[in-house]
Amino acid sequence: MQFAEIGELTCQDLDDANQEARGQELDQAGMTAEQKEGFALTTAVWKPDGGPGAYLKATSLNREDCVKEEFRDGYSDKVSSKTKPACMGGGNYNPHRKNDSETKLLDPLMRPPMAMNGTVTMKIYHVSGGVADELPCGSCRRTICGAEACGIKIELCNNKNEKVKGSDLCSNGKPKDTTDKGWRAKGFGPKPS
Repeated sequence: MQFAEIGELTCQDLDDANQEARGQELDQAGMTAEQKEGFALTTAVWKPDGGPGAYLKATSLNREDCVKEEFRDGYSDKVSSKTKPACMGGGNYNPHRKNDSETKLLDPLMRPPMAMNGTVTMKIYHVSGGVADELPCGSCRRTICGAEACGIKIELCNNKNEKVKGSDLCSNGKPKDTTDKGWRAKGFGPKPS
């Protein structure tokens, strides 16, 4: 995983970076209609306790096909392990969900040599059926809450670019509310008009 060292970033900064990545770094010509209708792109800052911050980004798309070549090195790699990190309870990843953007970004931070306490602030752009929102899928919610169980404090930027603490969404490494409705109530639905 490559890191670009960076200082403090607000949710608005991460939203701006996310929009820029979608507009300038994704290879729209390389994406199928199906990919354009359903993908996620996450921009984040990782701040290990006592260390400098690092800018991270990941997409659920295959970066070799859908990210312009000159930007590919800035994106998280595919998750190579079939199993979840031990600190989040182990077990197998769903093979169809393990390369979602949130999991690509968080998985390496939960494994040695990266595993350490710190904070990840994330701006998620998710589109499903052509409808955009900040709502992580059920599998990614479990990964987000698993990261909390691994000692990583999660802050998610909602549709108003307000930080929502992972501790408000998770308990004992699992989502407090598994319904879309519960997460939308925290501001993870479509952006207000």
